[in-house]
Amino acid sequence: MRELRESVQGLKHQADALAGWYAWGARRVAEWCVILGLLVAAAVALSWRTHAVALGTHAVLEQILESQARAQAARSGKRR
Repeated sequence: MRELRESVQGLKHQADALAGWYAWGARRVAEWCVILGLLVAAAVALSWRTHAVALGTHAVLEQILESQARAQAARSGKRR
């Protein structure tokens, strides 16, 4: 009977140790998921902002090119 009790106590101790390791691992996985989620969110925000800046730059460059084309056309018209 004593051996059985010691065996059960040993199994309980091992189960508690495994539960502790499981909880520790689950916390680490959750922490990494949060970190990766933040990194992905930052990358999406940065790419969204970069896209907006590129569109704005494109619009400004189009205006500059149109102005240059009009100025060139005006200069060509005056020389004739």
